[in-house]
Amino acid sequence: MQKISGHLNLLMIHELPGGSVTPVSSYLKLRDEAPSFLLESGGPGGGEHESRYSFVGVEPSCLVTAWSDCVLVQGEFCGEDRLESGELLDTLRALLESRRAGSEIEQLPFLGGAVGYLAHDALSLSPGHRHDERRSGVPKAVFMFCDTLLVFDHLEDRLWVLIWAPVGAEPHSARAEMPARLEAVLDRLASPVPSAAAPRHQGRSGSTWRSHTREEYENAVRQAQTYISENRVSKLVLSQQVSRTTRAEPFAIYRQLRRLNPAPYMFYLRLPKDQHLLGSSPARFIRCRNGIAALKPLAGTRPRGRDVDEDAVLAEELLASPKERLEHLMMVELAQAELKTVCRADSVRLAEPMHVERFARVMHLASAISGEMLPGQDALDLVRACLPPGAVTGMPKEEALKILKGMGPKSRGVYGGAVGYVDGRVDAEFCVAIRSMFMDGSTAYLQAGGGVVAGSNPTAEYEESLHKLKPLEEAIARAESSVGDDQA
Repeated sequence: MQKISGHLNLLMIHELPGGSVTPVSSYLKLRDEAPSFLLESGGPGGGEHESRYSFVGVEPSCLVTAWSDCVLVQGEFCGEDRLESGELLDTLRALLESRRAGSEIEQLPFLGGAVGYLAHDALSLSPGHRHDERRSGVPKAVFMFCDTLLVFDHLEDRLWVLIWAPVGAEPHSARAEMPARLEAVLDRLASPVPSAAAPRHQGRSGSTWRSHTREEYENAVRQAQTYISENRVSKLVLSQQVSRTTRAEPFAIYRQLRRLNPAPYMFYLRLPKDQHLLGSSPARFIRCRNGIAALKPLAGTRPRGRDVDEDAVLAEELLASPKERLEHLMMVELAQAELKTVCRADSVRLAEPMHVERFARVMHLASAISGEMLPGQDALDLVRACLPPGAVTGMPKEEALKILKGMGPKSRGVYGGAVGYVDGRVDAEFCVAIRSMFMDGSTAYLQAGGGVVAGSNPTAEYEESLHKLKPLEEAIARAESSVGDDQA
């Protein structure tokens, strides 16, 4: 099947036989040195939708980068690189007009648009920074508009190739080039999977740096409980940072992570300037589709059991724990309040009551809340209302953020932010940026933690943070020791 949509923007759609390639093999065949992405879903937990679709995107014609006080728009047909003084979400909303599609395959959740991440403080941009400060380090947000998109439907075993006209391109020439572009993509998909990449850096990997010793982290938990006893907050989410240099190739680390910790939201983003973001998150941040907003807070944690019986015992213990239930109910209350800022208040409801969801390494208490969006509100308004996620900050959110800023680490960067997509309909789905790592050159930055309430045990909180870091650290170690694995 092949057709070109003429609705507002040019889009060529071609369907391939299901099972002809996998998301990983297709990404390996199509990627180059430019920014690109792979969004996968799989593993236990999350429900049918979260495990149904995967997406591959290459050949970006527009890149949006947010720094501390500006938004940089870059693209071949967008005119000269320009620094926008406006707000990030407004910039994205304007550019998404170029990714509005017709109704040919409306059943797919994502037909193209902006894919990227928002740091936890991405919407708190501050004027007055010097030019060199805002253009170095970790950006507050990066989004790419890729002109070649693959959409995998794992439930129906179907695969679509979507070829978009570049953002800002002249329509007639763009239409004429589409068939040749599609043929080039199909040829690459029919080619063998490239050999595994060699290590990017020679020599031994560096030692691991941790922001907290056990004693320091447990003392931080006690300090958080002091703030709770003073009624400044009812919950505070602490975390520890880990950094280390590695000679492993970033995508090799991702492939190990997806095996070690399969999750409903797995992502690999190749970013500019030799930066990479990868992870396997269990947690949805927001979903907005056809005017319905949906949040799914996860709070309350236990490790998975060694066998079925122990797993059942741990699940019962989690459901019965006053501390874990309190922590979770706080997040449900926050989600309901945030939805009511962009939804009809009387439509906000508890779609799924508190229950246990099992993932590869841990189990969480989960609830689902939904609501009907108010007229004039869209997914980006929902993002504005909910970022940063309460599940990785605390309650009340504003006071928790103030306390966390004083307690350190100095910046959480991408950790606790969001990763996902927004399409031309301004529908969106994002996960919470947890169980993730940001790579800047050969340095990998990891972070994990948990929610502290009055009844928290400092030692247990420290152990929980290590347990959440373990699959990330193990993925690096396995990628370093592997000579290559061509399984896709």
